[in-house]
Amino acid sequence: MPPSRTRSGVSSTAPYSIKPMLNISKTIERLTSNKKRLSDEKLSTNKTIEFFSEIKNKRLRSSPLKENPNFSIYNTYCPYDKARLLRRIHSYGVLNWTIDDDRLTPLECARYGWICFPAVNGKNHLRCVTCNSSLIIKLNEQAIDDDDDDNDDNDREEKFSEELNAKLISSYLDKLSTDHTENCPWSINPTPYSTYAISSYDYQEVLTKLGETIQELNSNKDKLKGNFKKILNFEELKILKDWTNNEYEDKILNIALLGWKLKIQEFGTKKIIFLQCNTCNRRILLDDNHHIEISSDIDKEEIDLCGEHKQWCAIKNGYKSILALI
Repeated sequence: MPPSRTRSGVSSTAPYSIKPMLNISKTIERLTSNKKRLSDEKLSTNKTIEFFSEIKNKRLRSSPLKENPNFSIYNTYCPYDKARLLRRIHSYGVLNWTIDDDRLTPLECARYGWICFPAVNGKNHLRCVTCNSSLIIKLNEQAIDDDDDDNDDNDREEKFSEELNAKLISSYLDKLSTDHTENCPWSINPTPYSTYAISSYDYQEVLTKLGETIQELNSNKDKLKGNFKKILNFEELKILKDWTNNEYEDKILNIALLGWKLKIQEFGTKKIIFLQCNTCNRRILLDDNHHIEISSDIDKEEIDLCGEHKQWCAIKNGYKSILALI
C-alpha cells in the first residue's frame, strides 16, 4: 500500500489495512523505532540540553560525583520532558489535592516542578522535585450557611470569602516560581505549555498510543458498561473507522480518541472498574456497584467523555488535532 498524506502534511503509512490487528503491531514497532531516531536527533541539536550538558561535564570533571551537591538537578530538571510532567500531574489526586480553581491547577503547579505529597502528609502540600522546597497551600474554608438565601450577612460573608481566596490564589501563583531555593532552575524556566499540548511534531507517539489504547479497550469491551454521550460527528467517526478498517465498535473509538484508558483495581474480592485520562488524571467510575467518589457529578444515564475532562486538559480540544494527524 503506498504512503498516505496526513492532514498535517507528513507522509506516513496507514496503520491499518486488510489485517488491522496484525498491522497495528507492526505500525507500533515502526513508529517506536522512528520516534527513538527522531528523539535522538532532537536531543543532539537541542540548545538547552547542550548548555546543561556542558555544565554537567565541567562539574563532573572538576569534582567527584558524590561531592557534587547539585548533581540531582540533572536528574530532576527536565522542563521539556512531557512524560515527567505527566507524572508530576498524577501526584495530584482526589485525596491530597482539594483546590478547585481554574488558575491554580495541577498543571500550573507541575509546570514549575512541584509535586503533591501523599495524603498522609496532609493536603495541598507541595514539594519541588529539584530543590526540595515545600509549599503548603491553604485557602479560606469558612463554612457558609446556604439555608437562607435572603440572609444578607451570609451573602456578604460569602463574597468576602471569595475575594480573599482570589487574592490568596494570586499569591500562591507567584509562589510557584518564587518559593524555590536560590538558583533552582524551575523558578525562571518552567515547562512551557507547548510541551503539555498535543503537537503534530509528536504524531508518531500520539498515533502509537492511540492504536495501543484501541487494542486494549477492544480486549476488554465487555467491561465498558455505561451509556456514553456521542461526541464525534459522522465525519470525525468515519476518519477513525477508515483508519482502523472498520474493525472496532464506535464506542471503543470514541473512548480511545477522547483520551480514556480502562483501569481495573482490586480491593480484596471487589473490583473497581473505571476510565482514566492520562493527561489530566481524571477518573470516571464505570462499576455502579461500588459507590466511591472518583469523578463528581457523573450523569448516571449518559457519560460525557469530553466534559468529564478537567477544564485545562489538553485532550478537551486536542482530540481534533489527533484526528488531523490520521
